[in-house]
Amino acid sequence: MFSIVDEEGDMVLKITGEIYAGLTTVKEFGNYHLKVQFKWGEKKWEPRLDKKRDNGILYHCHGEHGAFWNVWMSGLECQIQEGDTGDFVTLVNARADVVSTKIKDNLYKVTGKKDKSITYGAGNGNPGYCHINSPNEKPNGEWNTVEVICVGNQSIHVVNGKVVMIVKNARKVINGEEITLTKGKIQLQSEGAEAYYKDIQIKSVKKFPKEYKKQAKL
Repeated sequence: MFSIVDEEGDMVLKITGEIYAGLTTVKEFGNYHLKVQFKWGEKKWEPRLDKKRDNGILYHCHGEHGAFWNVWMSGLECQIQEGDTGDFVTLVNARADVVSTKIKDNLYKVTGKKDKSITYGAGNGNPGYCHINSPNEKPNGEWNTVEVICVGNQSIHVVNGKVVMIVKNARKVINGEEITLTKGKIQLQSEGAEAYYKDIQIKSVKKFPKEYKKQAKL
């Protein structure tokens, strides 16, 4: 499912998507800037043959492998899905706040108009999923730049230079107690669609880049 292929001289990570799985870092990371190039392949697999191509970058992953759907770890997600890249997802015991709006039951998104802070995930009564305001992806088959930047218990999702999601007050809920979540492993998903990554870079940071901080009004 995970292999390295040569594409016009570039070393590229190919994910077949055939089986739900995760490629996981050995180390934990906190206060970092992760930057990748991502594009879709053509193949799709059951049970998502008639659904959007789906993948994701899971971060601040902690606890046991297989905690979510017997596959992925507990943590936060920068969703990579057709038309939804940059959406925010919480898995298992992770919880965080996003300035957003409830559109209807099970549909929450960042609108930029009269949004308020809403807590997502870990059994608080709200879904663990918040949509971006509008997509900033390139057509399928073209490379996209996707960035996840984490400083303390805050993070931002950036797609092709645009801040599309701002996540605050990340924490995990263990035995009913909220614990600040500032670090963890990183997982790249295999979730029913062929996908490719290249130029995967990560560096330590102490603050958000100026241009993104301005966009996010942090």
